[in-house]
Amino acid sequence: MQFTTAAACTTLNNESIASLGMASELLPLRMAVQIQRTATVLTDLPEDIMLYILNNFIPLIDLWQLLQVSRRFRILSKDVIRRTWKIDLQSSTESLFRVQFRGALITLDAISCKLPPLTPTRRAPSLSSALSSAGQSIYSRLGNGSALSMRTAEPGPLRITLSSRPDGNMSSEDHSSDLQQYADSLEPSPITPHDGGHNFWSSPSAEGSDQGEYTDAIDTHQEHPALAQFKAMAGSLIEEECLHQRIIRGIISHTHRYVLIENIDTRNRLRAAVDTIFHHVVFVSSGTHREDRWSRASAAAFVRLLKRLDTAIPSHGSEMTYTLSDNLKAFLEYSTYRLMAAKRRNHYVWAKRTIDTLSSCANLVGAALLVKMLTEPQVEGAIRKMCELLKDSQIPTETRRTILTTLLNGWLIDREPIYTDLCSLLQHEIDDCAIILKLHT
Repeated sequence: MQFTTAAACTTLNNESIASLGMASELLPLRMAVQIQRTATVLTDLPEDIMLYILNNFIPLIDLWQLLQVSRRFRILSKDVIRRTWKIDLQSSTESLFRVQFRGALITLDAISCKLPPLTPTRRAPSLSSALSSAGQSIYSRLGNGSALSMRTAEPGPLRITLSSRPDGNMSSEDHSSDLQQYADSLEPSPITPHDGGHNFWSSPSAEGSDQGEYTDAIDTHQEHPALAQFKAMAGSLIEEECLHQRIIRGIISHTHRYVLIENIDTRNRLRAAVDTIFHHVVFVSSGTHREDRWSRASAAAFVRLLKRLDTAIPSHGSEMTYTLSDNLKAFLEYSTYRLMAAKRRNHYVWAKRTIDTLSSCANLVGAALLVKMLTEPQVEGAIRKMCELLKDSQIPTETRRTILTTLLNGWLIDREPIYTDLCSLLQHEIDDCAIILKLHT
């Protein structure tokens, strides 16, 4: 049977995407079984049409699942992942730990997409105001006390707390104990990167039957729709916390006869983890999340992971900070040559891609400053370099102002103290953009 491009896309939309549009909360084995049902439909297509479908219709998390289906799917998916998201799974530098950790980051990115968009605010709203706004600011502090706290004392949008609702006109029933029991039921078992029975990116939400019992228990009474949204958000945050625990246990699970070698191995794994996180935020998430609000939510999720690693392994905190700073400096140098090459070859796509990566990098820097993973002296030179790069003629002034405004008002304004030399520098650059735009109108 001969397939045209239109017919192939129609076949995919009607039969394949229904099975390939997999939710991240399902276990990988279930996903693989679901994909196998449509494998016969897709394997009949020519390879060029298969590549077109995988490149334009299948998201990254689904491509990652296709690596487990068959040899042909694995080869095609690897090619698309390498060309589109710059993840080279065939390179010898990609160890088993890096590959599994990359899968965990892809799952973490999918969990962040299930949360409402990020709207930072300095004031901590009460739950009643959160109900009226339908949970628009998920990263704001929702009260004091937490069953699952990220152990950060700093204010701002990265502080996540799951607290009981205050007394008021709403029902006085307290669901904080339910959330705690739910979190305890999802406590993952210890794993290692070489454990064949587990992997980092298996979602904890589908393990066991406690989730269904929890859902049945909370659906037996009428409740406010915004409160139901808050509970769904809490479930996503619990999934994120359980994934953090799996990652931490995978990093520190290696035991060796000699303590010195064990410490070196943990340090190397942490450095590899920070390298992979930086690459994923800057190069992968920038291509996945085109809208700024989702890019900021993704950056916040990955910085929460960095903060969690710093809290769990405090003896290597300085190593993580230095590795993150080195990646930032190297990326800005790379972006400089990238923009020069784009201008010389008049390559608009390269310039646009570099702008997206710079925007994602700015969100990562702002989130890291907010939770004090990085300090102003460590990033001041990098931010000055970023401001110089954004003055390139290939970058529109409006885009430059948007990136700087997001960094200042979306992240740095939530710190204490607010008015610093770095904020003054960014405000000066934003004012220059406003003057240029005014002169051009």
